[in-house]
Amino acid sequence: MGVVLIVNLIAVLFQIQLYARIPRHNKHRRSIYGLSYNFVFLTWLQLACRNITNLLYSCNNKVKEQIGRRYPYGEFEVPGLLVVLAEVILFGVISEGLIQLYLPKYKKTRNINQGISTIPKVFVVSGLVIEGWITWCVINNERFSFKVLDCVDFIWFFGNICGWIKLVPQVFMNWFDSSVAGTYKYFSRFYGMLIVFQLIVKVVIMFGVDSKIHWFNEPVNIDTWGSILINLIMSFTFIYQEEIYKFNRPTLLQNQPEGEVV
Repeated sequence: MGVVLIVNLIAVLFQIQLYARIPRHNKHRRSIYGLSYNFVFLTWLQLACRNITNLLYSCNNKVKEQIGRRYPYGEFEVPGLLVVLAEVILFGVISEGLIQLYLPKYKKTRNINQGISTIPKVFVVSGLVIEGWITWCVINNERFSFKVLDCVDFIWFFGNICGWIKLVPQVFMNWFDSSVAGTYKYFSRFYGMLIVFQLIVKVVIMFGVDSKIHWFNEPVNIDTWGSILINLIMSFTFIYQEEIYKFNRPTLLQNQPEGEVV
């Protein structure tokens, strides 16, 4: 798995560069106009879940024991230490971007469509309810067959769903405003390069030196095929938007309390 580890680390380091440019871009223009709250929030949730599962899969003895029983025919792969540390730094970077959205000097620059919308709120509450129910079933394990591993697996699943849909709100924000003012220049190109790195990791796993690896032997922080496919489509859509909207000026009103938020 050495090659997978190296390519995986490169992909995470690239994400740090990708997302670190967002708060720098906001500071440079002294505004968050056009940046989707939902996009930043879902990305933050994805990385929060990823860091939690990295820690639990790697360090919790009960979880590791249950993994061995559930997947006895191969080694369950966790990210290397360097990858885990890089993921923590990445989480810190996107946290800075999320905090910026709520600082008064930036918040007053948002447009009428910016804010956390109802759907992500319902999604998060539903996830917390399901996780709470699974936890309750684990506590009452004499009546139910759930294990601690199921709690961790659901956190992993929830984080991956966030990763599937995170770019969609930003694409809709651009569409509503007929501009790409919310992100820095060539953001979509860099994002597309990230998808290429993720594809390389998948190809290395499937056809490389360790081509006999089962699906449950993939490192737990690797993006799923569904996430790669949806984000690839969104990336191409974003590139198209950058081309047709690059000379457009923002059209939505600023600092208004009402509007359909994205």
